[in-house]
Amino acid sequence: MIVLLLVMGNAFFVSSENSLTSARRSRIKHLAETGHAAAQIAQQLQAKPKRFCSVPQIGITLVSLGLGLIGVVTANRALEPAFEFVTTHLGSVISPASARHVGQVAAHVVAFVVVSYVHVVGGELAPKMLALHKPVEISLLVAGPISFVYRAMAWAIWLLNASASRQLWICGQRRFAGPAGGHFSISEEELRTILAASEQEGVLQQDETKMIRGVFDLDVQTTRDLMVPRTQIVALPQTANLREPLAVFRKSKHSRFPVYQGTIDTITGTLFTKELLESIDPNGDSAALERSIAEIMRPPYMVPDTKSISLLLADFKANRQQMAIVVDEFGGTAGIVTLEDVLEEIVGEYDDETSPPTKIIRRQTHDGCFFVHPSARLEDLERRIGYDFGSSTCITLTGLIYHRLGRVAQPGDRIDLPGLQIVIEAKDGHRLMEVCLKRQVSSNN
Repeated sequence: MIVLLLVMGNAFFVSSENSLTSARRSRIKHLAETGHAAAQIAQQLQAKPKRFCSVPQIGITLVSLGLGLIGVVTANRALEPAFEFVTTHLGSVISPASARHVGQVAAHVVAFVVVSYVHVVGGELAPKMLALHKPVEISLLVAGPISFVYRAMAWAIWLLNASASRQLWICGQRRFAGPAGGHFSISEEELRTILAASEQEGVLQQDETKMIRGVFDLDVQTTRDLMVPRTQIVALPQTANLREPLAVFRKSKHSRFPVYQGTIDTITGTLFTKELLESIDPNGDSAALERSIAEIMRPPYMVPDTKSISLLLADFKANRQQMAIVVDEFGGTAGIVTLEDVLEEIVGEYDDETSPPTKIIRRQTHDGCFFVHPSARLEDLERRIGYDFGSSTCITLTGLIYHRLGRVAQPGDRIDLPGLQIVIEAKDGHRLMEVCLKRQVSSNN
């Protein structure tokens, strides 16, 4: 009976430790806010992990020592009649003294194995597995008793924690020796692993995990990764009058236009379509349209091409901006980046009511050839066609093409990658207009 109680006590402390450390704090907090008494106690214990973890550890240690002392003796006594029978018959082969010695050693070994088996299975593995599968439910059951034991053993817990902190201090681990030494923070890589597991188990949808990963990637990506390159910028010369932007607006439907002086490398302002329309009096004369757009443009918002997207988003919010001019290391205009570009990095590509549908893959033939625009980002292409371009420093397909060719590409040029062939299909001046990506099956002879 004593051995059974000790095993149950060990199981209680093991399940307490594993359930309270693995139970989601958000779930415990929600139950505590609804008035659940046990959840309120569990929340208090989770708030001080360094203290409450000492209770199960002390309990497990004391119970294990008691089980080792009492359990082996009890099991030895229970097995004594059987081994006396064996010793009696063994005495006919060897001397009685040797037979008794062999019987005693065998009894101790068998008793140790039996107690260890019961201890590990019933007192360790089974309660641990149960606590990990039902952490919240077990936490609510053990919170009250653990809190009571904590208060009853407060002096011993303080002494042991102080001794452990002192030992860490002596060993040079001073940052772990203070009151805040115990914590249960989760790294970004661990969160990504949890996301992947949740998606595989069906807890989270693919779109949900994609958005969360997009938030994580904001610190890694820079404005250069998201910007619209300078060759695709729709900009206005500062010498233009109010009439000229109207024609550009009808064609592009953009809400903001960079304004330049001389060349696009000298951005002098930003023209808002809304302010342009507000400055035009429908009942006024045509002479009012001859005014310069410099009168109504705003100062440009400039950012370096190395700025992280997370910092850019914070700046957009702080400065009430939605578009920034991206400047390269030489002071020239590298491109533009908008708030919409940042949001699309999180929620995915989307089109408003006026913009034409965005298609990374223009068309696909029956032989597995994908026709795409060369300005497509390699990251987007990897997701769409299921091909890994590797750790390339290039951002777009055009960059990869020029990097591999080492010269200006011409229609008909081919680039062979492992399992993929890139064929230049069309070109307008110096700009590539269409590229064919064809998957290839490598034959192993």
